[in-house]
Amino acid sequence: MNFSIPAYIPRDSLVHQCDARVKLGLLLAYSITLFFLHGWMGMGLAAVALAASVAAGRLPVRPIVAPLVPLYVLAAITVGLSYLNGNGTGASGWQALNGALLMGARIILLAWASLVFTYSTTSNHLMDTLSSISHPLRRIGVPTDDIALTLSLALRFIPLIAQQMQLVRNAQYSRGAKFGEGPFNSIKAWGGTLIPVLVGLFRQGETLACAMEARCYGAPPSKRGGRTLLNRRPFTIGDMTVLVAGIAACALAAFFL
Repeated sequence: MNFSIPAYIPRDSLVHQCDARVKLGLLLAYSITLFFLHGWMGMGLAAVALAASVAAGRLPVRPIVAPLVPLYVLAAITVGLSYLNGNGTGASGWQALNGALLMGARIILLAWASLVFTYSTTSNHLMDTLSSISHPLRRIGVPTDDIALTLSLALRFIPLIAQQMQLVRNAQYSRGAKFGEGPFNSIKAWGGTLIPVLVGLFRQGETLACAMEARCYGAPPSKRGGRTLLNRRPFTIGDMTVLVAGIAACALAAFFL
C-alpha cells in the first residue's frame, strides 16, 4: 500500500501563477454552484470546467483521482441512502436514482476541485491568503497569523505523516509483520505501526517548535509594526477581473442550469 500524498505539484502554468485568493474564491463559488445544479447538463459543464482547470494547470490526473478511493465508497453509500430516501418520499424510481446520482457527482467534483486547489497552491501562499482574508478580525484581538500558520502546518504535515507511515510500515514488514493476512493479523500489525508513527510525529513537532522559537516566533511586535511578509503580492486588477468573471459564470450556471 502506497501512502505517498503530494501536497503541492510544481508546474509553470496559469493556474499556479494565479493569486491564491482568487483560486480560493473561485473554489468557494464552484462549491456553492454544485449544490444549485439540478440537472446533468449543468453537472457536465461543471465537470468540463474542472477538466479545463486541470489542463490549464498541467496537473497529472492520477494524483487527483487515485487518493480518493475512500471518498468514492462514501459517495456510493450516499447515493444508496439518497435513493432509498427518495423512494420513501413517494418519488418514482428514476427520479430517486437521478437525484442520488447527482448528489454523488457533487461530492466527487467538489473533492477533485479541492485537490486541484491544493496541488496548485504552496503552503506559504495558502497561509498568506488565510491571513489576508482574516485581517479585519485582528481589530477584535483574533490571532489571525497564528491561525493561518496552524492551518498551513496541518496541511504540510499530511504528506509527512504519510511518509512516516510508509517508512514504519516497511520497517515492520521487514521484521515479519503480517499486513493483509486476515483481519486480526492486520489490526495487530497496524497497532504496532501506530506507536512509532506517533513518536516520530512528536519528535518532528518538537523540532519545529525549537526552530520557531529560535527564529523568535511569537515575540511581541516592534514599534515599527507587526509581522510582515517576505513576498507580498498585491491584488491586481487582473486578479479582480478573473475572480469577478468566475463568480459571474458560477452564478449564471446556478440560476439557469
